[in-house]
Amino acid sequence: MIRTRGVTSTVGTVLLVATVVLVATTVGAFATGYADELREPSLVSVSVERNAVDFADYGVSGECSPSSTDVELTVDVTIENLQQADRIYVIVTSEGDESLRTLWDDPSPENVGETLTLANESRPGTPVDVDIGGGGDIALCPGDSATFEFYAETDGQTTILQRYEI
Repeated sequence: MIRTRGVTSTVGTVLLVATVVLVATTVGAFATGYADELREPSLVSVSVERNAVDFADYGVSGECSPSSTDVELTVDVTIENLQQADRIYVIVTSEGDESLRTLWDDPSPENVGETLTLANESRPGTPVDVDIGGGGDIALCPGDSATFEFYAETDGQTTILQRYEI
């Protein structure tokens, strides 16, 4: 005698619970993975522009010898947006040397739109605001290369704002 009967209700319930647990675990794993990738939007944004200054126009000589010119490259950095930051700084890497310079310490909304000019030397009477050389060999002569990484520090956490290469 052949019996044709389906699965008992107990087996059906166990299969249903196992399927629900499997689906819930999969959805939870995806949700956790997405949450790890979410980041708070930056509370600061800066714009960066390459420029140059001819120190001869200001009665001083540049450091780009043996060139016949006193022109050195500069980088202008401007705060475009500021919600909160304790400090905005830059790390400049050039030809093996590295220099960390604070640009704005405890910036405020009044600093939005403010532009600082970064160059190897900050000399009186020149348009350079921040000396990124610091005794190192970070003269930004035409043809040289350098990497500028701008950071904001807020409540002990550091966020990279922008990486700029010349």
